[in-house]
Order: sequence, then structure tokens, then C-alpha cells
Amino acid sequence: MDVKVISKYRLGEAMELGFPFSIFRWTHAPGDLPEVLFRRNFWKLVYVIAGKGSIEINGHEYLLSPGTVLFIHPESETRYRLAETKLEICNLCFLPELIEDRLEKLRDPSGFFSILRPGSSAPPEAVRNLCVQSAPPSVAGLFRKMEREYRSGRNNCREMLRTQLIELLLLLERNACRLRNRRRSGGPEPARTVLAYLAEHLESGVDYEELTLLTGLSRSRLGVLFRRETGENISSAYLRLRLKRAKELLAGEEEFSIPELCRRCGFRDISYFYRRFRREFGTSPRRTAGR
Repeated sequence: MDVKVISKYRLGEAMELGFPFSIFRWTHAPGDLPEVLFRRNFWKLVYVIAGKGSIEINGHEYLLSPGTVLFIHPESETRYRLAETKLEICNLCFLPELIEDRLEKLRDPSGFFSILRPGSSAPPEAVRNLCVQSAPPSVAGLFRKMEREYRSGRNNCREMLRTQLIELLLLLERNACRLRNRRRSGGPEPARTVLAYLAEHLESGVDYEELTLLTGLSRSRLGVLFRRETGENISSAYLRLRLKRAKELLAGEEEFSIPELCRRCGFRDISYFYRRFRREFGTSPRRTAGR
């Protein structure tokens, strides 16, 4: 199959005028895609906004759905495959020289950033790790911020984009490390990871974005797997753990006021706490404390 090389100079004036960065949206439609492989002389980040399909990268196929992020190495040969729906994506293209001075300051125990350095190659494992599925909402939000900043032309716009690009790469590096570790170890069941997280955050509340980062799963997929493994949803499990903790504190030697107990177990509404406690244990918190 033919390979078509896309030059950085086709990406608009920004890439031509000494600022090797561009971000723009594009929509692929079934039937519009040529039967060729594409290769670039720049790096490309792709965020899927809407639609479904797949992309072939160096002979490996990756499914695409809203929330998927791909980090495409210049040496990689790619082509999209669509079935029946359009695919709306956000393309972020850049050259590493844009952030070269900042890359040198980053700790890189995983080697994620080493492939951005001049003369580096892309080993197969690195390419697989760059394909991050089900990115957390923070990644989508950062893409939108960078789109707005790029169009704004405000003072220090270029410096802001450099900073945001580093932030985006750091988020993707963390995701890639988690995915790699899960593949190597077989990974703990999502339910165990979630339950351990809930037990450590009884007072502060659940940050679902953090859970998606910990598990490498989207919120909806995580919810499905958690229910399959435990028979309950995450919010029900969290409520049960908080009530269990409240009962343990009430039965202990240390005395707590009800407002303090609610604070320690993450309840903001005392009336709600009373109702849920009675429903769970068949008695009131005060009677439990008096036993």
C-alpha cells in the first residue's frame, strides 16, 4: 500500500512562522478516506470528540470512540477506518523543539518522554503505550482550553500553549504508565481498586476522574465492571462503607457528637445520615452508641 508523507507546512501559518504548533478540528466521513497510509514529520495528538471507528497504526488496529486519545509518533504509519458514522476529532500537531527546554527538566523513570528527544525511535511497546483509551475528563478539558487559547491570539498565547502542552503530556504519561503496569501484572480487578480507593476517601468524597485514572477505564465502563464483580454500583458501595465506618466509630471507646461523626464519614446532611443508618442497621445512631 502507498505511504503518503504529510509535511508540517501543510498545517497552516503557525507551523510555518517559527511556532511549530497547530490545533484544529476535523470530521472524517465514510467513503472520504483514501486507501493510503499516512506518515508525518511532526507529532500528532488526536482526541475523539464524536463518532466511532478505528485507526490502524503500524499494522495494529485500535478502536475509536468518544474520549479516546492517540499520541502518534512521526515514524508511525496510520490510516482511519470508518463504518457508518462520521468521526469528529481534534488534531493537535507539534514539533518537540517547541518544548525541548522543558522536557529536559522532567523526571522520566518510565522513558515516556525519551521518544520525544531528537534522533529517538519508536519501539513497538512505546507506540502501544501512546494509545490511551478512555482518557479522563481533564484531558478533554485541556484540549478545549488549548483550542480557545490558540484562536485567541492573546498576549503570551504561545507561552500558555507550551505550558498546556506539557500538562497534557504529563497526564498522558501517567495514563500510559497505568495501562502498561496493568498489562504486565494482569492488573487488579477494577472492583478491588475502587473499594480500596473508597475506603481511603470516606471523608473527602469520590473523585470519579481520579478513579478513571487509577483504573484506566471510562466512568461508564468502570461502573459496569464494578457492578458485575460486586453486585452493587459504586455510589451504593461508598454509602455502605461510610455507614459501616460510622457504626464502628459509635461502637468504639471514643465518643463523638453526631455532627463530628457525620463529618468523619462524609455525610453533609445529618437527617439523611439518620435515615440511611436506620435503614441499614435497623436502629438509630444514638442507640448504637449507647450499647
